[in-house]
Amino acid sequence: MSSHFLFHASFVPLIALHADLTSPERPKWGEAVDQALHVLRVLKEEPLAQRCLQVVELLDPRNPFQSQSGALDAYPWTNLLQMDLLTDHNGGFGAPAETL
Repeated sequence: MSSHFLFHASFVPLIALHADLTSPERPKWGEAVDQALHVLRVLKEEPLAQRCLQVVELLDPRNPFQSQSGALDAYPWTNLLQMDLLTDHNGGFGAPAETL
């Protein structure tokens, strides 16, 4: 059950990594994804955790196999990640925490 919550929580830094390629916060987001990956690897004997691990690894833009496989290209929603739609420069998503 804990993998369910961790899986969904990992999407926040994953989306941030896709949406803001120049943010100084990228190392922190990467660390958050790495922590989630570590926990999912520890829990990988659980079938749900194993599947969550596969998906998070697939969505991680730092994964060198992601760009080679083209796996995400089949999903039209990924185009949104390349646009600036997910970043609100007025204090919303993508803004430094101290401005929220």
